[in-house]
Amino acid sequence: MTHSRGLRFLAICIGAIWIAAAPLASAQNVNPTGVLREKVKPSLVAVKYTWANELQSRELVAAGIVVGDDGLVMFPLTMVTPLLIPDDQMKDFKIVIPSDTLDETEIDAVLVLRDERTGLAFVRPDPNSTSNAAVQWKPIQFVDALPQVGDPLYSVGLLPKTSGYRAFVTSAAMSAPLRGPVPQELVDGDLAGVGSPVFDAKGDAIGYVPMQGNQGPLLDNPEQPDDLPMVYSPAKMFVPASDFLWSLSPEPSADKPLVIPWIGCMELNGLDKELAEFVGLTNVPAVQIGDVVPNSPADRAGLKTKDIIIKMNGQPLERGDVPAEVQEILARKIMKMKVGDIVTLTVIHDRGDVPRDVTVTLEERPKQPHSARRFYAKDLGFVVREVVFIDTYHRKLPPSAEGVVIAMLRPQGPAAAAKLEINDMVTNMNGNPVTDIDEFKKDYQDFRTQNPRGAVVLVVSQLDGREQTINIQPPEEDGLSGGSGGGN
Repeated sequence: MTHSRGLRFLAICIGAIWIAAAPLASAQNVNPTGVLREKVKPSLVAVKYTWANELQSRELVAAGIVVGDDGLVMFPLTMVTPLLIPDDQMKDFKIVIPSDTLDETEIDAVLVLRDERTGLAFVRPDPNSTSNAAVQWKPIQFVDALPQVGDPLYSVGLLPKTSGYRAFVTSAAMSAPLRGPVPQELVDGDLAGVGSPVFDAKGDAIGYVPMQGNQGPLLDNPEQPDDLPMVYSPAKMFVPASDFLWSLSPEPSADKPLVIPWIGCMELNGLDKELAEFVGLTNVPAVQIGDVVPNSPADRAGLKTKDIIIKMNGQPLERGDVPAEVQEILARKIMKMKVGDIVTLTVIHDRGDVPRDVTVTLEERPKQPHSARRFYAKDLGFVVREVVFIDTYHRKLPPSAEGVVIAMLRPQGPAAAAKLEINDMVTNMNGNPVTDIDEFKKDYQDFRTQNPRGAVVLVVSQLDGREQTINIQPPEEDGLSGGSGGGN
């Protein structure tokens, strides 16, 4: 999509109005984008850290926005996604402050929060470092304001390091609001790169640009350092501030770890048209429960598998563009609540049922894989981690089930060659039961000390519940022996 001449003329005409509303320049200035760039530029930084996993280290950089007087910076969660990157593999965070005339400045930083509820992450200058002593932070204050179709919009972003981390401005117009688990606004024109703020004609920050299309979360692409996706394939959607403002108040703090609530309903499914008509819910957004976890909040409240949720707290469920989005919207709403909150779900079970209310008290979500401790059996090329809820749930095992889970395999390593698979749950090693990560680590290292060339025989439970015996032969002499704790 490109601007028509009429839209460009409109954008110029409202320039004087925009300047009057945001006193950045004199009334004679007819270049509001230039004024905006100078105003916003000090608030745009890069966030850099080292992802140090068991196989390699990699430096990653994303665009960030200063949102706190103390240097609090928000950036896309996809840069540090919990589904991929364990907590203890993120090292040496830096806030990179660009300059048009000097080399960029790097400030030591610490990760404050990975917020799965809003798709954002936050870093703050390291309080134990002197590198940030002279920095005067200029935060952006986001406001809850939605533009109307046709309203002019501006976005200010950063170019990669190969372009000097220079700030650049794009212009667009509001085109259409989109429904979905994460509300997004479609524009006619161009937005800046992923992680950039979006402004209305008054100069108010009203949203930010999420990952989309062929734009990944990285500002600097190590595989293609000269790539400029924000220029060649600009973004067309942004997330309104209303979706994430509550995540900034109060400001995120590392002293208060994020606790995400859950109800214990698994495999939620939005009702397709045929099923909705069959149960008498034509044109009613609804979600069917695929499974209720035993002894979960939902189970104790009396929810059952195949129950159909039609309201939450007395309000109809929010409609998506497709049925699958209804359960995603519902799940995200619950994630934004607090442990201890009481939720009333209105449900039916069969066609013709009188709707009944079920009251559920939210509890803390079970431990996730990214928080689990790990151990690297370096010589055989596999990583194990603690067993967490999702491992026992998929195998229909009790929560107390013992073992460790394969978290990573070295390509072409002995374990991969022996057909060990990621997510295999190890229950026995060399004829001895495996209880937990600490015992596995000790037994493995003891065995390797006593039998440096001996094969390791693992009994594993696969995701489908099948049991397999895996015989892993050690490699020829290659300098790899024993195991590494992988930071744990």
